[in-house]
Amino acid sequence: MKRPLLISALAGALLTACLQRSMTPGEVRIAENDPIVMIEAGNMEFDGGKLFVRYLIDRSTRTCWVKVGGSHERLRCCELARVPAARQYITWATPESCPTD
Repeated sequence: MKRPLLISALAGALLTACLQRSMTPGEVRIAENDPIVMIEAGNMEFDGGKLFVRYLIDRSTRTCWVKVGGSHERLRCCELARVPAARQYITWATPESCPTD
């Protein structure tokens, strides 16, 4: 239970640092010496407004997440490795470890 809160807090801190200028889809952000990689996916319309969508990769725990607005959900790293901007950061997702559908 504490791990999702920690990841959310880390992502929030990284997000706050990255919001100093706007991101464009496909843009990658990595803070120096930080295992968290954030990739801008874009924005989606929701209830008359827009929510940002970002992918988060935690290279230290080898976990991947999708963040929509203030919510986040775990994502299979094999699926995220299909996104060209994310592929180079998910080194553990190999063709042998990721079955194709």
